Amino acid sequence: DSFWSAVQTFTTLPTCPKPTLISVNGITTTAATFNWTNGSPADTHWEILLIKNTLSTPVNPPAPPINPVISATTVIYDVNTPNISPFIISTLEPATVYYYYIRTVCLNSDSSTWTGPVQFNTITCDAVNKCGYKFVLSNSNASSWNGARMQVRQNGIVITTIGANSINNANGVTVQLCNNVP
Repeated sequence: DSFWSAVQTFTTLPTCPKPTLISVNGITTTAATFNWTNGSPADTHWEILLIKNTLSTPVNPPAPPINPVISATTVIYDVNTPNISPFIISTLEPATVYYYYIRTVCLNSDSSTWTGPVQFNTITCDAVNKCGYKFVLSNSNASSWNGARMQVRQNGIVITTIGANSINNANGVTVQLCNNVP
């Protein structure tokens, strides 16, 4: 006969199998195609979570909570059609880095854990709207910057990397960039 121990709270794992092999392709300025493999052949309902990167340099965010808070930087798309992969979203913002997560929604509001992230970015602008900006790099001590490089970014998206081959090039390096994109 002993006293009862303190009760610890716990959460059970979801019984709903999560999607696998997620990817993004067909990316334009405002659209992308989202792909996944069902966690189970019977799956017919998913939630796609897109989180916008708000930092100047993209970093992987932590795993989203079971019930993420919807905000200006977090959007959930309800996909409730059998055999829908791939799924196209055409309401994305140009020149934006996103993190893509997906989960299966099973019966009785049981959802799988999130699969992801896959980091991707929409195109900064259409090619016809780009202008050539010339970068002329110089090096006063002929060290070729010791192998260093410089990334040219727009809105946190790497457009190109300029390196040792660009140093002391009198013609410079022309990079196609979009107007009015930071």
